[in-house]
Amino acid sequence: MEQALRLLASTDELTGAYNRRAFNNDIQKAFSRARRYAEPLSILLIDVDKFKEINDVYGHDVGDQFLITFVRIVKDFIRSEDTLARWGGDEFVVLLPQTMGADALHLIERLREDIYGYVFPKVGHVTISAGLSELQADDTVDSLVKRADNALYKAKEGGRNKLVFG
Repeated sequence: MEQALRLLASTDELTGAYNRRAFNNDIQKAFSRARRYAEPLSILLIDVDKFKEINDVYGHDVGDQFLITFVRIVKDFIRSEDTLARWGGDEFVVLLPQTMGADALHLIERLREDIYGYVFPKVGHVTISAGLSELQADDTVDSLVKRADNALYKAKEGGRNKLVFG
């Protein structure tokens, strides 16, 4: 029962990805470890382009199934030591410990191609936009996340289906 409560408290009910509370806990630990051992750390914010249209055209039940499938694809794509969390409605964050920005860049480009290549039931092909940031010497957890968020905003503003390294 305690394990079930812990799971409920740390995961997004719909997708099964971690929730923001669990992500905030993981990023604090990863940040401290990266600082202590001088290891790289990257984070990635991902937005499903035009997700609102999926809900508007096909309904929320199709949108929900889309998100469940999307999370499964991303989980299968990332490493077991990475953390995937639902950041907001159609935004997700991936914590990439011991990963330099260049490696994360390669990963997200492959993921972006895989997501576009997947034919989602009823929806078809979709694109994603992403913002990436790598831990810098003067970073706090907040500044690391903020840079990724700003980069994501630039990717969406720049036409979507893009990755911006912030």
